[in-house]
Parts: sequence; structure tokens; C-alpha cells
Amino acid sequence: MKKTNFHKKRKFYGLILIAMLFFLLGSNNSLIHLKSAQENNLENIYNLDTDLTIEEAMSSPLVDVVINGTVWGFWGQCIDVYLEQLTTEDVTITISAGVVLSPADSGVQNMIVAKTEVVYLTFSGDSEIITLYAFCGESSDDAPDEDDTFTVSSISYGPSTCVGKILAYFETNDTYIDTQSGQFAIWACIDGVASVRPLVSFLPGTEEEVNLILEESGTGLSLDRPSIPGFSLFPTIITLFSALGLILILYKKKNF
Repeated sequence: MKKTNFHKKRKFYGLILIAMLFFLLGSNNSLIHLKSAQENNLENIYNLDTDLTIEEAMSSPLVDVVINGTVWGFWGQCIDVYLEQLTTEDVTITISAGVVLSPADSGVQNMIVAKTEVVYLTFSGDSEIITLYAFCGESSDDAPDEDDTFTVSSISYGPSTCVGKILAYFETNDTYIDTQSGQFAIWACIDGVASVRPLVSFLPGTEEEVNLILEESGTGLSLDRPSIPGFSLFPTIITLFSALGLILILYKKKNF
């Protein structure tokens, strides 16, 4: 009798174990399908088969984005962007020239992306840190450092703007994209040429470089001081008056 009960209990517990095993396998498959469905749903919502702009990436749950300054000043390669893919689908993020980055600290300069960069992420967990060329957009504020974080502003400089023309010029001629002269040219657009003249006056060769950038990019600006109306005629007027005075002197002498 005891052996019979033992065998019955063993069969009973065995059936329970088998049932639990099937339950766990079924639950695991359900979770996998649920996760896959959630990812597919997110991919459909955000249309991941197309490129994301950096602004779109900032608000997307599919990509983790962190933007901060570097140890290098306020022009040149002075902005770091960390990007991490959170989905299984390939993601392409475009960071366009002219995009304005707004600092969390209002005392820090906003920054203007100087050169377009494209980042490709190909698997979940894939990440990349890219250092951007950028220019300061506010000469009166502090330069960013590695502790300063940024978001993407809704404002940007398009190709038809003064700043946009300079950035378009730098896309094909990057001689001055990493120079102070390039920064001065940007400030000439934003703050006006009058504010830049004193800054370049004690830097030999800088004024010529800034004028070259402003001219070749088609901004229509120049650091050259405008001539006073009629001033170019001044030497001619002096010559005429001198000649007239000489004629009068000779005339008086002759009559005398």
C-alpha cells in the first residue's frame, strides 16, 4: 500500500513539474513576442527606416543622446555628442550645419554646429561619441566646458542666412573652420561688423582673413570702414584751391 501511494505521489509531482515547465516556456515565448511587438510598434511610430535629425533623436526613445562641451574653447572641435542605439533596427542620425545648441546654463554661450556630420548605428547597444566643429553664437557669454550640457534649439541658421552662407562655404573650403578668424566672421554676421573691428585690430592678418571669408561666402559684409561721402574728392579739391590761389597771387603781382 505504501509503495502504491509513493508511486502515485511521484506521478502527481511529475505531472506538476511538467505543467510548470510548459507554463514557463509559454510565458517566455509570450514575453519574447511582446517585446518584439513593442519594438515593432515603436519602429512604426518613429519610422526608423528613415534618417533622424539630431533634434528628432533627442526626443526619441529609440536613441540616447547626450551633448556637452569639451575642454577646447568655443570654436573648432568643441562639442561632444554621445549617441547610443536602443532598438534593433539601424538608425542614421544627421547633425546638420547651422543647428543651434542651447546650454542648460544660461550664462554659457549657445553653440552653432559648423559642419554636417552623419552617424550610423547598426545594432542595439551600438554607441558612438562624435566631436563636432562648432562656433560660439553669443560673444558676451562664457565658453562651454566638458561639464556643460546642451539641448537642440528649435532655431537654426539656414543656407540663405549670413551665418548659413559662411557654413556652406566651410563645407567646401574648411581652411578657416577651425580658426579664430572663422569665429570672428560668424560674430560679424550675428553682432555686426562694428563689434568685430576692435577685436581684430590688434591681431595681424586676422582682418584680411575675416574679410576673405565674408567676401567668398557671399555675405556682402566687410570689416573695411565705409568711406566718408566726398572724401575721395578731397585731394582734387585741395589741388584746385591751391591752383586758384597761385593764379590769384600771380595776377596780383602782375597788376602790382
